[in-house]
Amino acid sequence: MPSSIDFSIHKEPFAAGGFREAYKATSKAKEFETNTWVIKKYLATSVSDTEATGQTVEEHTKKVVQMHYLARNFAARLRQELQIVFLYI
Repeated sequence: MPSSIDFSIHKEPFAAGGFREAYKATSKAKEFETNTWVIKKYLATSVSDTEATGQTVEEHTKKVVQMHYLARNFAARLRQELQIVFLYI
């Protein structure tokens, strides 16, 4: 069941890309307090550019996550194939 968790987000980003800025975040919630988290916020120009393509920011974010998982899957499959190749060399 979904629940709300409060995070304290640093005021200044520690990194920025073409679409988003990345901020460190922490939480006092018991299950999240031992980690430092990354919160990404879209740049204002990215929001308007995304909306100009007829997508919402949420739709764009879902596509980004799907592409990351697809790339991760390709990398894992390539790693397996290379391990097999190197066994026979």
